[in-house]
Amino acid sequence: VTNNQLVHWTNPYRFFTTHLPGVTASITAMNPDGKMYVIAIDLTLKDISRYTTKMVVGTRGMVMVLTGVDENFQTDLSVIGLPHAQKFLNIQDQDQYLLKRPEELDLTVLDDAIQTMKVDPTQRGKSMRFYSGGEYWWGTGQLSPLGEQLHVATAILIPESDIMGEIQWVQKVVWGILVLIFVASVYHVIKLARKFSQPIECLVEDMKRVSRGVLDEPCRVKSDVREFGSLAQAHENMRQSLQSLMKLERDMQLARQIQQKTFPSVLPTVNGFEIDAWSQPADETGGDTYDIIGLKVRDNQLVICEDQPEKILFLLADATGHGIGPALSVTQLRAMLRMTVWSNVLDINTIQHINDQMIRDLPEGRFVTAWLGSLDTTTHQLMSFCAGQAPLLHYHAQTDSFDVLDADTPPLGVMAPLPIENRNVFSLEKGDLFIVFSDGIYEAMQLGGEMFGIERVQQVIREHHHQGATAISIAIKSAVAEFAQGCKTKDDQTAVIIKRLD
Repeated sequence: VTNNQLVHWTNPYRFFTTHLPGVTASITAMNPDGKMYVIAIDLTLKDISRYTTKMVVGTRGMVMVLTGVDENFQTDLSVIGLPHAQKFLNIQDQDQYLLKRPEELDLTVLDDAIQTMKVDPTQRGKSMRFYSGGEYWWGTGQLSPLGEQLHVATAILIPESDIMGEIQWVQKVVWGILVLIFVASVYHVIKLARKFSQPIECLVEDMKRVSRGVLDEPCRVKSDVREFGSLAQAHENMRQSLQSLMKLERDMQLARQIQQKTFPSVLPTVNGFEIDAWSQPADETGGDTYDIIGLKVRDNQLVICEDQPEKILFLLADATGHGIGPALSVTQLRAMLRMTVWSNVLDINTIQHINDQMIRDLPEGRFVTAWLGSLDTTTHQLMSFCAGQAPLLHYHAQTDSFDVLDADTPPLGVMAPLPIENRNVFSLEKGDLFIVFSDGIYEAMQLGGEMFGIERVQQVIREHHHQGATAISIAIKSAVAEFAQGCKTKDDQTAVIIKRLD
């Protein structure tokens, strides 16, 4: 034993006398007459599980301790601290589960976390987001070398739905980790070396500060003992991860609130027509948007109104990708359209101006598909202009047939000038439907890879065409959800449905 390694740890093994799984810690000491002694302490792994099985992070989170891992996470892992789960709670039965691999204990969440870490080595030692059991989880693991032979990894796995509401519980989990390492393992060694008490007290104070929600101050622990340095670094990594997670969650919630506010809260009502629209993002924020604006002409000025408008202006737009970036793009497009309405400069050149601005603003390789429609409520004619947003569906009630319409021009943000003369005017007869969906509906996918497709959309519309636009929307949502059951939505889904009543 050298001065750089005060404590020597063995690999976990079963004691020769009791056959219980455990580890042995030893330290050298010299008495006044110069004789060297070795003091050894046997620690059973059951003591570790006694703490970890009682640690409940949030409602479904878990904490576990593993060994048999090297710095590259390549060695087979074995569990030496069992997580909180029903089958591990009986202390008498815990011996049979200790020193087994995670897959032998049916810890699916841990397996998925390890696989994610192996696929992306940059996630090692950091908080990472991964998918398991039909939902997203957050996990973090810290490798702590205890001597040359023993490496211990502490893993914390928390469902994403719990993490923001369970900050204090996370602090208790970290406190439990410290108790596990220091109280259960190093407590007896601390008695032999008083100088260990100062960094421990400092680390405890730091933990209390974090438990009160103070995350801006870094860890103050300083020690020449490698084990304490590793623990202090683990605490600092945890503090920084919590700080980043809290900021990210606040930003995402704010972005979602802002985007949801841009959707019309009340749709225009007009005799002879029923209109319905909705948008469902794949993430907290989506790359789709829609807007429906009722207009009247008063004193040669356009006036926005919700009751019995003379014209109704429609927008459905879909930016490449989904998340905050695409949400900003489509929100910008919707804002430019609204400004032209408020400024009374709405004409066909509006589309050209919007396209020119999108070319200036969008990064290379990004674009926005968009459909613009204008419904004359007196003549029942719908003017349609489609920039890359296809297919569009026009259902003819009298013949029970569909016109499947392609895009009129490339998407916005791709080329200038845009050939805006490619407009279409449709006459909506009684019972007719005009339907615009984003590709997230057509491309909704089953686990086997099959897409929902346009044929299934047409089938649902035929079965419900005699109902109103709202009922048709509900039927489409239900059909897509049932088709893609068990498969996470990968793209935003947005719909605008116009029906001329009988």
